Amino acid sequence: MGTITSRQSHPISYPALPEGAFTVLAVREVGPAAAPKPRLLDRVREATRARHYSRRTEKAYVAWIRQLRGVHRLMAILLYRAGLRLLEAARVRVKDVDFARNQIMVRGGKGDKDRPRRCPRS
Repeated sequence: MGTITSRQSHPISYPALPEGAFTVLAVREVGPAAAPKPRLLDRVREATRARHYSRRTEKAYVAWIRQLRGVHRLMAILLYRAGLRLLEAARVRVKDVDFARNQIMVRGGKGDKDRPRRCPRS
């Protein structure tokens, strides 16, 4: 039996190895903590710059995002995450949302047809 002293100065015992045997130690590098996920506005700025939009367009997009609150924010979430059309999102009622099945029933959509849509996840 041999001993190794860890960084905390606590001896660790390990069994002796037979002659000619070797062992592979797994080493985990400890580096800086993972960088936090970029904020939404930073991601929007990066995406608009990657697509070579003008600075004025970038400022307009950021302003729209900052101003979204309440009903307008909910409609934007339904438009982009659930894939609803504008008029469908405007017509969603509370009784059309089924939390047990995690879906929204869209009434009178395109072609005046009803269809279920998956609810968006935050």
